[in-house]
Amino acid sequence: MPDFIRKHLSLFFITIFCLFFSSSNAAENPKMLWVKQGEDSVLVNGDGEVIKRIRANFVLKPNSLGNYWIFKNGKYILMGRNDKPLTKHDDVYQIVPWLDNMPIEAHSFSGNFYVNPDGSEFGRNYSELSQFDKQGLAFVSQKGKWGIINSKAKIIVKPIYDASSYFTEVDGKYIASVGLNKKYGFIDNNGNTIIDFKFENARSFANGLAPVKVKDKWGFINIKGEFVIPPQYDNAQEFGYETFNKDNAFAMVKYNDNGQIIKKWGIIDKSGNWVLKPKYKSNAFNGLMYQPEINPFGHRIINASSGDLQEKGIVDRDDKVIVPAVFQELRLYDFQKHEDQIFTLEFKKNDKWGLMDINGAIITSKLYDGISRKSYWHDSAVIKLDNKFGFINSHGEEFIKPQFDLADNFDENGFAKVVVGGKLGIIDVKGNFIIKPQFDNDLCEAMVLDTYDYNSNEPPCP
Repeated sequence: MPDFIRKHLSLFFITIFCLFFSSSNAAENPKMLWVKQGEDSVLVNGDGEVIKRIRANFVLKPNSLGNYWIFKNGKYILMGRNDKPLTKHDDVYQIVPWLDNMPIEAHSFSGNFYVNPDGSEFGRNYSELSQFDKQGLAFVSQKGKWGIINSKAKIIVKPIYDASSYFTEVDGKYIASVGLNKKYGFIDNNGNTIIDFKFENARSFANGLAPVKVKDKWGFINIKGEFVIPPQYDNAQEFGYETFNKDNAFAMVKYNDNGQIIKKWGIIDKSGNWVLKPKYKSNAFNGLMYQPEINPFGHRIINASSGDLQEKGIVDRDDKVIVPAVFQELRLYDFQKHEDQIFTLEFKKNDKWGLMDINGAIITSKLYDGISRKSYWHDSAVIKLDNKFGFINSHGEEFIKPQFDLADNFDENGFAKVVVGGKLGIIDVKGNFIIKPQFDNDLCEAMVLDTYDYNSNEPPCP
């Protein structure tokens, strides 16, 4: 499995679960929504009328053909528009949705394979799979070697590589790093060698540069194979942490500063200048000593260890403390550029939650018992106060006062599930009921407020 997929797969499954389990989208009509009623999932219209009823724990969004996956009794089944099963298998315990019109990975007790949007399957002859990208290409492994297939199951490059990564676009070309005969190089999407196999290791291109290893040191090359940042680091990640454009991107590197015994992690820009000097023992993928999100001002979240406590604060480009590390939690509310350039953070202190700006000024008029992560589609987060739930925006304004027994965040159509008196209904962004509370509750506070411990063996919802 490619490095990128391996690193992000567990987080991706969590995201998929949160997104689709609480999804209220139906087929082409956005005013039709899936809700729970007893042991069934039911499709209702804006008047609350039941259009369709299926015995399933939950239903995922339809694909490009209108077919949809259901989860029932611990298994995934692909259903057709006529609501009959399209797949022959009955032992799929996990699927990996990625791009809507591409085959998806299905993990079953009898082996892993791909499932097309129409329900046909292929790929059982491969030992490892990866997701198809927007070009319709995927790396697959057979007998320990990696090759490339397209979404029609045609072999583009026979399995000959010892290691694979994933394709990224560089100057109009799709490039991936691969390993062959103990050396790494770069190929295009037709298998042509773009940069010779001369590196000890290599990672994917991101924002025009790729980290490569030569003589046990890491540096960064451009698409011509020229070193832009000479090999000098003990480890390096891709330039994946960008703000608004590719010229303002950052990479994490591990560096032995002044002959220190313990090599530490820092952050550089695309010119090799230090954005954050090396002082952290762990990078963002193990230990979470700091979060690598950086705003256009160079501010970032750090952790300060104190015994068993991990208190968080904010430092600037020169490592100067902007917000002291006195918070139990700090997380970016929205790292996209607002029209008024507001960069808001959610904080937790003394077990209470609020919003602050990037300089540490609190912008909420009150503190809450909980705040969800921001909606992917809407400028909002769910708030909890005195066991009631409402909604707040990035300015710290309560645009829907806490009044519900439970609430989920808004989807791309501006709908949100809410619970009143144990029954679930649907509201719009003004707080008006689109569907009055009448269905069974399928929400879970631990998932909504992101308080579930994923290391726990207990289910998130009792």
